[in-house]
Amino acid sequence: MGLIFAEYADRTFVSDTRKFAFALFVPVYFIAVGLRVDVGEVLAHWPLLLVLTGAATVLKVGATYPIARRIFRPGRAGPVSVILNARLTSATVILLLTQTIGLIPISWYSILISAVVLLALGSSLALRAFPMFRSIEAARATFGGDPHLPPAPGVDT
Repeated sequence: MGLIFAEYADRTFVSDTRKFAFALFVPVYFIAVGLRVDVGEVLAHWPLLLVLTGAATVLKVGATYPIARRIFRPGRAGPVSVILNARLTSATVILLLTQTIGLIPISWYSILISAVVLLALGSSLALRAFPMFRSIEAARATFGGDPHLPPAPGVDT
C-alpha cells in the first residue's frame, strides 16, 4: 500500500512523511531493543563482551581492508574498512528476531547487542583518527563529494 501511495503522492509529502516516520519509529525501535538487554548479564560477562567485540573488529576490518585497498586505493582503505565495521541496524534486527523466536536466550542477546553497540560507537570514534574525517569538508574532498554543500541538519562540522 505504501508503495502505491508513494507512486502517486507529491515527492515533498513523501519526503516529509519519511522524515516523520524515521523521527518517530527509529527511536522507538532502538528503545525497544535496549529495554530487552539484561544489564546484569552484560556486567557479569564483560570479558566475553570485550573478546567478542575485538574479534569481530579484527575479522571485519581484516576481511574488508584488502578489498577496500584495491577499490578505494591505499589512502582511503583504512576509513572505508572502519565504516564497514559499523553495522548497527542490520545486526540489531537479526538479533532481535533470533531472540524473539527463541533461537538465542536473553543472556546471549544482551551480550551480542552490547557488542554491536560497542562496535558502532568504536567505529564512529575510530573514524576521527583519520585526518580525512576530522571535518565534513575534508571527508567530502577525499571521497569526491561537493565540498560546497552545507552539512546535513544536525551534523557537526
